[in-house]
Amino acid sequence: MLDEWPRLREGQSRELEMTISSQTNITACILYPHREYDPTYTQLLYSDEARIHHWRIQKKVEISESADIKALASALGSGMRESAGDAAFCFEPRHALVLSNGERIIICFDCSLILRFKDECEYYQMTTDSPEARFDEIFKKYGLDNRGQDTRHRSDN
Repeated sequence: MLDEWPRLREGQSRELEMTISSQTNITACILYPHREYDPTYTQLLYSDEARIHHWRIQKKVEISESADIKALASALGSGMRESAGDAAFCFEPRHALVLSNGERIIICFDCSLILRFKDECEYYQMTTDSPEARFDEIFKKYGLDNRGQDTRHRSDN
């Protein structure tokens, strides 16, 4: 999967943190962690109201408070800087950010991997699980609690 996508370089990971910080509003999403279609990633499903690429959105909410957006960006930036570059590659993401500029950031804290979809190009970056607690805290503040999350990934379940 990742062979097809370039890895973000150090300066780009700082740029990702700054890009998130500069947004006036973002959409925070809790995802069903299993891909809904095409396990080979050969047919990319672009975002619509119900999905971000291969992952169906369970819950989403707009965040417009600057302090919360900056806290999410800072937590993710810290995780990227802390990473030793290790990842388990399970990639069953439960967190996502949709930025007001159209970029989509999909995060699996279990395997410490971030996918960034920007201008139809995909980039990946390693993180750690350290940002997850801050993400969960801020998401919960807006009513997005992923504990006890339904992990069914088919719409007919």
